[in-house]
Amino acid sequence: MGIFGPFSLANLKSWAEQGYFGDAGERILLRSTGSKDAWLTYNDVVTNGK
Repeated sequence: MGIFGPFSLANLKSWAEQGYFGDAGERILLRSTGSKDAWLTYNDVVTNGK
């Protein structure tokens, strides 16, 4: 698994709208820069605000 970033929320939303992360955002996991917390799905972070 590659780790890339940080990227802005605007960039992530734009790429998701273009289908880069799969139909339901299933092809990407996210966490805040510098965080040791668990990786979360795109929907958990962007849609559900976790």
